[in-house]
Amino acid sequence: RNNPFSPTRGWYAEWAMHIHKQVFGSQFHYFEHQFDLRRYLPLSDRNLLAFQGIGHFTAGTIPLRELPR
Repeated sequence: RNNPFSPTRGWYAEWAMHIHKQVFGSQFHYFEHQFDLRRYLPLSDRNLLAFQGIGHFTAGTIPLRELPR
């Protein structure tokens, strides 16, 4: 992206993984993956087209309060 707060062109990608295991102090055993992918396309000097894809995936024994929103 050309600007972190108000982009007009470029890409943004983020991936986060959370591991919950008893060895780390959790009562549950599960994994979470979160994805965020964005694309900014300038159409003209004052117009912009933006796309965003978000994914939140879990596997294992997930407590109810932690299910993907």
